[in-house]
Amino acid sequence: MIIFWKKTEIERDLGVMISKDLEWEHHVNCATNKANRKLGMIKHSFKYLDVTTLKLLYKSMVRPHLEYAATVWSPSWIKDINKLEDVQRRATRIEPLRGMNYEERRRILDLPTLEERRRRGDLIEMFKIKNSPNYINFEVPLRYFDNMSRGRHNKRLHREAVKTGNIRSRHYFLTNRVVDDWNALTQETIDSTNKNLFKNRIDKTLKF
Repeated sequence: MIIFWKKTEIERDLGVMISKDLEWEHHVNCATNKANRKLGMIKHSFKYLDVTTLKLLYKSMVRPHLEYAATVWSPSWIKDINKLEDVQRRATRIEPLRGMNYEERRRILDLPTLEERRRRGDLIEMFKIKNSPNYINFEVPLRYFDNMSRGRHNKRLHREAVKTGNIRSRHYFLTNRVVDDWNALTQETIDSTNKNLFKNRIDKTLKF
């Protein structure tokens, strides 16, 4: 029996579109297309949307498409970041907020930017990794600074030095891109005894 292998440029795995160069433009396009279809359905179904209704529908039906598995594919290119944010920007354009700019509309709706949400998600994922040694088996173990002399807590991360291979994709891998936010946390936050307590503390510390 002869088996023919087909070469592909992009594969879908658990809902994430993975390209051979580990760039996420195609996945971002898929996510924004799905989110825009849901948003269009909402705005065509309601003659009038008030702040409370829009916020409820957006958070339950639109935003999940923009955030699913974001710790895997979190974009680094400005064009991709802006494309995702444009969906939320359009969602906030409702009659009660007419004449306001995006920042004012977000403040009234109490919606952080999607980039802020991804940064928060990265910190939560890093907390899980730190507190569950077998949560992920890294080929290269995480490295922590061994003292507090130059930082705020005793679990500050080393940034990995990337020298070969796909430098860009590795540089923006979770354990590298989270370094600055993670190292800025307080010892009290790092020592949180559970995930919910950690979430509450980072929300106060970083204002996400």
